[in-house]
Amino acid sequence: MNKEQPLVSIIIPTYNRAHLIGETLDSVLAQTYSHWECIIVDDGSTDNTAEVVQSYLDKNPCFQYHHRPEDRPKGANACRNYGLKIIKGDFFLFLDDDDLLADFSLSNRIKTISLNSKEDIYIFKMMRFTNKVGDLNLIVNKEFKSKEEALIMFLKHQIPWPISSLFLNSDFKNLRFNENLIRFQDVAYGIQLLLNIKKTSELKISINEPDVFYRNTDNQKLFKEDFIKKILEASIAYFSYVDDMLKSNFSEFDYLKYKKYHFYFFLKFYETYFLPMNRKLYNLKKLKRVLIQRRYINKFDILKMLYVEMIYNSKFKNRKGLGLYRIFTKWKKRKYFL
Repeated sequence: MNKEQPLVSIIIPTYNRAHLIGETLDSVLAQTYSHWECIIVDDGSTDNTAEVVQSYLDKNPCFQYHHRPEDRPKGANACRNYGLKIIKGDFFLFLDDDDLLADFSLSNRIKTISLNSKEDIYIFKMMRFTNKVGDLNLIVNKEFKSKEEALIMFLKHQIPWPISSLFLNSDFKNLRFNENLIRFQDVAYGIQLLLNIKKTSELKISINEPDVFYRNTDNQKLFKEDFIKKILEASIAYFSYVDDMLKSNFSEFDYLKYKKYHFYFFLKFYETYFLPMNRKLYNLKKLKRVLIQRRYINKFDILKMLYVEMIYNSKFKNRKGLGLYRIFTKWKKRKYFL
């Protein structure tokens, strides 16, 4: 490794983002740190993404354009995994095709890591924006005090950091995304990362200003029926995958300790995608069956969920002084059940 200027690999999966990826690549091109490679992996775009990317290949040979191999399943997971397979960097980061890097991002991260152990995991701040950087003053990252707390947060779907906040050394490139997950893959990767770091390694959280920016997009599709069905199927695959990871990494005692947090995840899933659209719990039969079979929840939990559903659909749910308001508020704060 060139200790003076280690190579940084940036992995960008893309699909039909011809209208946005140029801004992302401009932010890479603007880096004050010059020793980088940018691996763009196309998931089968049908717009003119290829033409946009080609213009950047012509500008700088540090850009590379690849296509997801045909024998790999469609999705960002396979694209990221292919990128991990071919990168040459001493360190790497993931960037989505509509996110932006601050021009000082790589120099900031290299400077931080040079002052600490390369075996640690480095987490940098990410800020949201809508139309231009700075129009929202919202940090995406959440605070945590230990590796265990971060793990519990992921299990509860209280995501402590977004994927683009990570800065990892090349030892971690052998960790792969689960290509069978169509949702929650970043959560599963975060859990896998925490389960695979050395006991002597630490999570290093940058106190500097944000150096990567997340673009807020239209979320109307989140409440369309087809999308909800995909979320339902994805959650079943996610629970099974994460449960297997916990079983293989912990004793029976510790496994049972962490397993209970699946119910938090289920509550958030239920609250986000089903209650707002007045969808009933009985439409979740398949998911309920899996959760009960794996003992993430019990029949008493189901009764409590039905009770909350009744409260939610009641015209009195937000009226103070009737008891329902207190119960519903506690449920939203995750105190009513757990």
